[in-house]
Amino acid sequence: MASETAHILVVDDDESIRVTVEIILKTEGYNIITCKNGYEAIEILENKDFHLVISDIVMPDMDGIGFLRSIRNFGKQLDVIMISGNQIGRRFFRSAQLLGAKASLTKPFSRTELVEAVKSVLEG
Repeated sequence: MASETAHILVVDDDESIRVTVEIILKTEGYNIITCKNGYEAIEILENKDFHLVISDIVMPDMDGIGFLRSIRNFGKQLDVIMISGNQIGRRFFRSAQLLGAKASLTKPFSRTELVEAVKSVLEG
């Protein structure tokens, strides 16, 4: 898939992570929308189609696993990369994979790791 046409939703309660991921991926030519929690993300997904979601696992209100279950429950078949810098969150990478996540990244991740994961999932 050409990066110019790939739409990516970034979900993270940490604004600095959202902004960093957005800047990196926009410079790679992707269309990015960000939000701060799973509830906002579900509202966005109900109204817009995406090729990929990048979601934190540890977030207040609705964690990444709950968010992943929610998008699967209403039939969204889209690729997901889960991220976490929290030791507890990283324990859930396997659960995320069982729910269909295509990749996971441990924070802090490098620009190269992020771009390679996105390209691999989108092309995969």
